[in-house]
Amino acid sequence: MTEYQRTWVKRNLDRVHAQHKTYRDKVNKILKIECFAAYGGRCECCGESNIAFLTIDHINNDGWQDRPPINRNGKRSSRGGHKIWRRLRREGYPTDNYRLLCWNCNSGRDKAINKICPHKVDGYTNCLPSDWLLVV
Repeated sequence: MTEYQRTWVKRNLDRVHAQHKTYRDKVNKILKIECFAAYGGRCECCGESNIAFLTIDHINNDGWQDRPPINRNGKRSSRGGHKIWRRLRREGYPTDNYRLLCWNCNSGRDKAINKICPHKVDGYTNCLPSDWLLVV
């Protein structure tokens, strides 16, 4: 990088950051679509296919192993999103411990005592009575 280029970057730092963010967002969106397509493109439990509602699920509930609490700079580390999508792509999208679920099924499974999604439990019915009225 020439002295002129270094000076230009320093003077236009906001513009450079904005360009990098736009590029990162575009690449991460493509990566997300590619990753979700590799896992079937829909929730394995309920069939939801809207990408806004989908997430990668750790089948054995060992997601904490993918997220070390402290990174090399001594700060809390996040390894969700694009970092896990990149790793899954690098590993050839393994299916032994990962699957695609919607947020509702993933959360329902996480909160359940038996760790089974409420959709899969025999006799599952709506939690609210049919005559229930929600008042806001």
